Amino acid sequence: MKKTFLTLSLFLTATIAFAQDKGFVTVNFGSSIPLGDFAGTDINNNSSGFAQTGYLFDATLGLKFSKYFGTTILIRSQVNQFDEETFAEHATKEIGYKATVNSTAWYIGNYMIGTYGSFPISKNFTLEPRMMVGFLTATSPEMTLKATAGSIPFWVTKNSSSSGSLSYLFGIGYKVNAGKHICISFNLDYLGTSTQFNNVETTDSFGGIDFTSWNQNIETFSLSAGIGFRFGTKKKLTINDI
Repeated sequence: MKKTFLTLSLFLTATIAFAQDKGFVTVNFGSSIPLGDFAGTDINNNSSGFAQTGYLFDATLGLKFSKYFGTTILIRSQVNQFDEETFAEHATKEIGYKATVNSTAWYIGNYMIGTYGSFPISKNFTLEPRMMVGFLTATSPEMTLKATAGSIPFWVTKNSSSSGSLSYLFGIGYKVNAGKHICISFNLDYLGTSTQFNNVETTDSFGGIDFTSWNQNIETFSLSAGIGFRFGTKKKLTINDI
C-alpha cells in the first residue's frame, strides 16, 4: 500500500513539474486519407467523391486556461486528387466506349476552434488530445469525360462547385521538446462534415445541359507533423532537483 501511494505521488509530482508552457503555435504538413462516401467509387452515386489520399497544411494556436487544459484554434487547407483512372474504368463499362477523364482536385478549407488537454508524460514528451468544431469550405472537382462512339467523338463536363458547412474534428497530438521554446509536433486527426452542393451544371458536346444537387459526406483521417514554438515556459523544481 505504501509502495503504491509512493509511486502515485512520484507520478503526480513529475506531471506537475513537467507542465510548464502556457501555449504554443505550430505549423504542420501531412497526408489526408479519405473515408466513407468521400473515398467512394460508385459512378451511379453522386455522393461518391472518388477522392484519393492527399496532403494538408495547417497552423494551430493553443492557449491554456488552466494547468492541463486550453483553447485551440486551427486553420487548415487540404487537397485530395480525384481518382481519374477509376472513374474512367467505370465509365467505360457504363457507356460501352473507351473513356478518358481529366479533372481538378477536391479543395477543402477548415476554420476551427475547440479545447485541448496537455498531459506531460516525461520532461520532453507531452500528450495532447483535442476536440474542435468549425466551418468547412469544400470545392468539388471539375471533371471532363471524353470518348468516341464509332467515329463520333464526344465529351461531358461537370463543373466545379463550392459549398460550406459545419464540421468537427477529434484528434490526438504528441509534442517533443527540442529546446526551451521549440517543439516537434505529431498529430492524428479525424475530420467529418456533411455539405450540400446545389445546381451543379453538366454540359456535353451535343448541346445538352443538366443541373445536379447532392449531399456530400466528407470524412478524412490525417497524419501530420511539424514544428512549433512554446511560450510561457519556465523551469520548476522537480523531484530530481531535491
